[in-house]
Amino acid sequence: MAPRYTVDDLHTKMQWDVGLGIRAMAKGMTVRIDTAVSNENWGVQMMIGYPFQF
Repeated sequence: MAPRYTVDDLHTKMQWDVGLGIRAMAKGMTVRIDTAVSNENWGVQMMIGYPFQF
């Protein structure tokens, strides 16, 4: 831990990221496509169905 911490310290070297997600119903199933990009990397994730289906 730093001996002193201010709000200005929090905002130094701040990084960014942006994401977009699309969900649709296709024949009774949920289709999901998410993408994100930052100054370090980018990624795409696709999923069919719900992650926690009971």
